Amino acid sequence: MILHIMAFPGKWDGWARVSALSSLLFSGVQLPTQPTLNVLNPTIEHMVTEGLWNDQNRAMLINCLCFLPFLDDPSIGFVRLRQVISEIKLPVHDLRGIVTAVGGSRSAEALTFLREIASSLGDKLRHIRKEWIKAIAALGSPESKRLLLGFIDTEADGFLAEVTLDDHETDFLASVIADMALSEVEIKQRVLRLCNTQLSATKRLLLCKVIAQLGTFDAVIVGLSLFDDSGSPSVPYELEKSIEAVFLEQRPYGKTGSFTLVPKESNEIRAKLFEMAIKDERRKNSAFALLGQIEVYRLEHGRPTTEPRHPAFDSGKVWPPITAQPLKLHV
Repeated sequence: MILHIMAFPGKWDGWARVSALSSLLFSGVQLPTQPTLNVLNPTIEHMVTEGLWNDQNRAMLINCLCFLPFLDDPSIGFVRLRQVISEIKLPVHDLRGIVTAVGGSRSAEALTFLREIASSLGDKLRHIRKEWIKAIAALGSPESKRLLLGFIDTEADGFLAEVTLDDHETDFLASVIADMALSEVEIKQRVLRLCNTQLSATKRLLLCKVIAQLGTFDAVIVGLSLFDDSGSPSVPYELEKSIEAVFLEQRPYGKTGSFTLVPKESNEIRAKLFEMAIKDERRKNSAFALLGQIEVYRLEHGRPTTEPRHPAFDSGKVWPPITAQPLKLHV
């Protein structure tokens, strides 16, 4: 009845139509395709004809388009959405709300549409890339997860895998992939396996952020393989902070809102770093530097009673290492 009434002819009733559809959609009503189009099309056509010369017209049109992915036959909704976007050539920033709505629809057609948007925008996608990534993640389908994993995994969907992200986008993407890994064991195992593979500099730094976001002990241990003496940086900041958190506990100080740093033991990580420092030509300098940093933590905050002075006493190697240099005597 509501859809029938809202489809009655009118001229300046666009916001009333949008409001009615919003109430239905957010109340859990599935929008029937043709009745909903009967409500939306007059307003869409009016805005297209009148032109998007002011913010109100533009906002109304975008609101109308955001309903199209939620039709009970989404394929028809996406056909109409593509038609309107192509006809009026919306500016990139106006696609932000549409991309978000498409992700929220979780439609089978949504991923195809989002890929089309990315391909058509090219470098301009950077203006809405965070919303685009969030929309892909919201779909939650196996295909969308493969696409996101493609940013760190050369064997996953390589669509836009080598695109350059800024720091905020990288942090956000890392948190999205980490959430996926925490919710699915198979994805977590796949992410951890990547730490032992050769990756490009971009993928390596992103993977380091993912490992840091995971924050689990097993992730930190495997993440040591991401050290690279020739890399820039050799020990990424996020990974270094994750290791610091393993050795220093932030313990609340009363009710002040501040905390004190209390030493924690982690003999397994020290032993692993020591092994890398004496055997791994690719990572030995980074591992040695980090072992030194851990000793600085111990000097500043104390050493746990259960932590031996030597990282791996049974190795027979001296710790700290002593390098003998020939003396030059002045006669």
